[in-house]
Amino acid sequence: MKWNNSLNGEKNPSWLYNTKHNIDATTFMTAVKGNVDARICSASVITQAITSAPNFTGNWAEYRWDGYPNYGSPLSINPPSASVLSSARNLAIRKFLQNVNDIRTSVEGGQLLGEWKETVGAITNPLGALRKFTVRHVLNAKKRIRRIQNSHGGRSRNRRGSKAAQSRNKAVAEALSNTYLEFVFGWIPLVKDVNAAVIGLLDRYDQPDRTIIKGHQRVGYDGTNTEVQLFNNGSATAYQSLLTISEVDYRFRASVKTGAVNGVRSVSRTLGLLPERFLPTVWELIPYSFVVDYFVNIGDIIASYAFQRQNIEWGSRVVRIKTEKTFGDVQMRLSPSFNPATTRLLQMGATGGGATVGAYSVDRVPIWVDSLMPDLAIHLPYSQKAWYNIGAILTQKFCSV
Repeated sequence: MKWNNSLNGEKNPSWLYNTKHNIDATTFMTAVKGNVDARICSASVITQAITSAPNFTGNWAEYRWDGYPNYGSPLSINPPSASVLSSARNLAIRKFLQNVNDIRTSVEGGQLLGEWKETVGAITNPLGALRKFTVRHVLNAKKRIRRIQNSHGGRSRNRRGSKAAQSRNKAVAEALSNTYLEFVFGWIPLVKDVNAAVIGLLDRYDQPDRTIIKGHQRVGYDGTNTEVQLFNNGSATAYQSLLTISEVDYRFRASVKTGAVNGVRSVSRTLGLLPERFLPTVWELIPYSFVVDYFVNIGDIIASYAFQRQNIEWGSRVVRIKTEKTFGDVQMRLSPSFNPATTRLLQMGATGGGATVGAYSVDRVPIWVDSLMPDLAIHLPYSQKAWYNIGAILTQKFCSV
């Protein structure tokens, strides 16, 4: 069953020709719809009364229910808040620009050159923090052994809580944090960059001059998970699970120039040595800039500001919003009032009854000049890895004091 279906917008009968010749064919369009997709239900309960001697059995009774459960009145869209809409938009822009950068370059060469000293150090002195700790620990162990031998039977281990033990624990924590940071921000990015550079240089002769780039993000809000009752006949209860959720889906789609000329991408472009990458590279080279990005999206704003809008030939921004109620198939269970001393359960079961009731809207517009500039957002990191990285940096900071 459907209701409130409508679609308004501009028609472009030449859209196929336009897109084939890289001409913007995007038009304005808004649409809404509501619908119910339901399955008929059948439920039954068969019981028999327990009587006194001599037969101990009495009449049996069947309670049967057939039809569609009451799914409530037609839904209306629960609009997202400004913060939810902004979050979905920012994340969609980040993915879109990252996908564009991936197709236009293979590696952040400027960042790699900017961190040249650290890169050389990682290659010539791998696992430097762990190696330094191991050598220092061996030397300190030798000194303690010599001190014990010279003192003729001195104690061979430090007391718990002594300054030597505290110093050793501090050194262990510092070595672990430094080694972790070296792996996460040194070796892993270096290996990925080298691998991407090699693949990019091998594939740079077989590149399209333009390609379709997408970036989208779904954000759910105002979700609930409850239970609704169909009937209770005293012996059994029929019920359904009910999941209600609202969601916004923010999408960008565009035809983007890859920077290749006649199918060939230059070496400098492949390695990311481009003027358009200057500002994002400078931000990445600032110490602990990634920690700032965990809380404020400065990096995303800089990347969007540096993006060359003329690389987009045509594009669209689509926002889909939905509010849905999902009813599970009908389930059965014994009622709290069921008395096994007076009633015997012979049969209980149900099939069908599940349904999806939804209200949906979609809004499409062309990409404007400011469509790809994210909103300033302040938030807490939502991934465990971010907190691991922050913890390692704090450990390194306090251990070195």
